Amino acid sequence: MFVAGDPTAPGLHRITETLHPGEYLNNRNHKDGACYKTGPERDLYLDTGLPRPPIPSIEQCDEYPFASTLEGAAHPHWDFSVMAVPVSDNASGGGQLVTFYHEDRVLAWDFDLPESINDEFWVEIAAPCGGCGGGGGGPVPPGNVAPRVDAGPDASGPEGSGIALNGTVTDPDDTPEITWSYRLGENTDPGMACQFSSPGQMRTTIRCTDDGTVTVTLAADDHHRDGPVTDTATVTVTNTAPAVKIDSPQPGQLFNGREPTPVTAGFTDRGANDSHTCEISFGDGSPPVRGTVQEQGGTGTCTGSHTYGYDGLGPRTIQVTVTDDDGGATSQSVPVVIYVPGSGYGAHVSGLITVPRSPNVHCPPSDTQSTATLSTLVGTIEALTVACHLDTQQGRTTVNTTVAGASLLGGAVRITDIESSCTAGADGITRASRVGTINGVPIGSGRGSLSVPG
Repeated sequence: MFVAGDPTAPGLHRITETLHPGEYLNNRNHKDGACYKTGPERDLYLDTGLPRPPIPSIEQCDEYPFASTLEGAAHPHWDFSVMAVPVSDNASGGGQLVTFYHEDRVLAWDFDLPESINDEFWVEIAAPCGGCGGGGGGPVPPGNVAPRVDAGPDASGPEGSGIALNGTVTDPDDTPEITWSYRLGENTDPGMACQFSSPGQMRTTIRCTDDGTVTVTLAADDHHRDGPVTDTATVTVTNTAPAVKIDSPQPGQLFNGREPTPVTAGFTDRGANDSHTCEISFGDGSPPVRGTVQEQGGTGTCTGSHTYGYDGLGPRTIQVTVTDDDGGATSQSVPVVIYVPGSGYGAHVSGLITVPRSPNVHCPPSDTQSTATLSTLVGTIEALTVACHLDTQQGRTTVNTTVAGASLLGGAVRITDIESSCTAGADGITRASRVGTINGVPIGSGRGSLSVPG
């Protein structure tokens, strides 16, 4: 900074976004942290910086030393300052700085040159002239009355929704400039921001990205005094629970119990600054699963999976619960059906003599196949029927096999009315079988013995 009479006062050195992208970006990141409490450096300025961010569409954040200098906000040995300034003033000042660089031929910093050779420039800080813009406007006209300002009653409403502010401004002499601004309370989370729908109107709405207490200020400036007349109100922003929708599975969808059942749920939250966790319950008595959350700006997904196994067969209900960082939670459920595939066959021989499985049936889908006569080297088997059925409502798989009769070993052994069944479902796995007769001896579902002569 220029100090009159001090030729050793340190100066500034120009950088550009093209030649010095890292230094330029770091200056911006520190400025954004101090002004808006955003960006990678925001944690350094949570207790410092501006008490409120610039009002969108009306103000911008300006800093000194300039972002286009090596000594900008990121410089480790220089301090810096930030201020919310009108958009037009910031644009005008930036244009004048660019003109200065060009007309005075200020060269950009070159890291390969000694500091004493690099171009250096100084900025003289001058006191503002009286009555030449913003704030005070010179002597107050005789009899002029200051604006009367009332920010209106305290208000409350949910995050992400417009909360009505009903301020009033009266001035019998002038049409004052009206602006709304806000300051976040101590009970708000980092990253929270608010926006006015009409910051230049007495009646407007404020919309915030998180819950907490916000102080709003209504200001009216007739430009005859040293500053605007202000009044404040308190806005209590309440939390809103997220909305959840299970995208998959679909209601009633079938899943093989021996394979993972995947779940995907989308969620939205009117509090765009909220973070979320999710939990998935699969309805089979197993502990809930902590889902994986991917989110940005109040929109995200929760994903997870679970393998049911044989103990989880049958109708099940999957429930997804999404919880925000303020404790708001919402759940949604979807019914599914868990099954195991079935298969069955009427006859099969392996060893010295091989007979392939016949008929060989699998489900799902449900299927029934029959073979009238099966002739093999060991004998003849008649009327083989295999049915495999899946109950898609209950997740129950049933396989039934019947054989009318078999004549084996050249007629030495005759077996009639062979039946077997196997069922797998929510009640477990059950098996049953019976034989009518062996060589005329009734057998049923018990055991029998057979002696073959020779």
